[in-house]
Amino acid sequence: MATENKIRILFISAFLSISLFSAGQPENYWSVSFNTNASLLSGAVVGGNSGITSIYYNPAGISEIEDKQFALNANLFSLEYSNYTNAVGEGADVSDLAFRVQPRFISYLYRLKKDTTISLQFAILNRNINKNDMYKSVDYPTNLINEGINENYFGNFDLSSDYSDYWGGAGASMEISPKFVIGASLFISVKNLTYIKNIGIAVNPLPDQLPDTVSYYESLWSTYQKLVMYDVRILGKIGFRYNAGNWGYGLNITLPSARLFGNGDVKKIIAQSNIPGDDIISDDFNYHEIGNYMLAQFKDPLSVSFGILYTAPSGRTKYYFTTEFFNKINKYKTVDGTICVSPKDAYPKPTTDFLSYYYSARSVVNIALGYQIKMTENTEGLFGFRTNFSPREKIFEDPEMQGLLELSTVPTTNYYITAGSLFKYKKTTFLVGVQFAYGYNNDYIQFVNFYDAIPSDPDTGLSIQGKRHNNMNYTIIDLSLFLGFSLGF
Repeated sequence: MATENKIRILFISAFLSISLFSAGQPENYWSVSFNTNASLLSGAVVGGNSGITSIYYNPAGISEIEDKQFALNANLFSLEYSNYTNAVGEGADVSDLAFRVQPRFISYLYRLKKDTTISLQFAILNRNINKNDMYKSVDYPTNLINEGINENYFGNFDLSSDYSDYWGGAGASMEISPKFVIGASLFISVKNLTYIKNIGIAVNPLPDQLPDTVSYYESLWSTYQKLVMYDVRILGKIGFRYNAGNWGYGLNITLPSARLFGNGDVKKIIAQSNIPGDDIISDDFNYHEIGNYMLAQFKDPLSVSFGILYTAPSGRTKYYFTTEFFNKINKYKTVDGTICVSPKDAYPKPTTDFLSYYYSARSVVNIALGYQIKMTENTEGLFGFRTNFSPREKIFEDPEMQGLLELSTVPTTNYYITAGSLFKYKKTTFLVGVQFAYGYNNDYIQFVNFYDAIPSDPDTGLSIQGKRHNNMNYTIIDLSLFLGFSLGF
């Protein structure tokens, strides 16, 4: 009992230290939730008891499941609220409330009859779904173009993205000894992204107040982007488990993914007209490019996770700890606007880097804690906490280049708290639980600044808008309800 008390004190101390003192790093690898017992333990299962999600967290754990099992787990609902303060100007916030219902995890596990030391698992899972839809418009009086004439300023910002990452694969594990198990799994990942960004600004005089001596005019600035892409990749995992009495240890290595095939269609437009100022930056222009079947990909890094499981001597409580290191990803083009993967005659003219998107990621470490308690003979309570730091690195300092050549997503530091119950009836297990997530990012660069507008800015090349400041704060709050079952036979 003294050992269990020491473990409980260490566990609570680690939980509090992570909650209060973890420094967030500026895309998040640990957004996944499979609505299984592993999810209610916040994924802290690399060291043991990963159950039907072993194929993902640590394939060596496939051997822990004694019976053949079929599992179907669904995210009954997820309600997500996101808010961007000062997103399009001082005091001009953008918010989004999203309600989602989506399947998450389907798995089948089979243990060989002739060789019971080998177990096989097949799974289809949704690793990530992320949908965002933001819209904001402003309309106010101004004297921006002609100081002696009352004008109207209209700004419109529209950003939507729909990203999904589905995995399908198989895994196997082998018992080398009663204490040591190895395993491996292989996945095909199919990633899809639809991304649309539109910013439009118009300044024009109020028609009923325009003097007869002045002709009607309208100053315009706009940018439009649309990207539709998919990427099919292959990746593998290698896992190890070692059990020593009440302690379990696990190691899982996820290899970098390799591109099989994929492409994207891109359209970009940037235009302005009737902008007063220096001749160099006030010329009217309408520059646009369209590219189909452009080389497109989303890389996944090398990662290494280590986990520990401690089971109290009474067998009533279990404590979980997992940490995972993700290697950096050097700067690369998620879309290469200069490379077409279809025949060259698909284009009437060559495309340029104007159609490209860039990405870079630093290395990051996440930590997860889990706690499991047996409440009755067939009921268990599960609780967890995990960090989810974004590794994304800013590539371009210039706000216009950043807006054109990087996807406009705000990296966040996310924290998750999970809780739920597990009910067993014969060989069938039912699960219900909730997850609360909170994420933030402070002092990020604005999407656009519709206020403090100047006719033209020679430093940035932007027109009829204000300088973009690093004063946008982002907050996300998510509440999810989990429901699942596993059928043993």
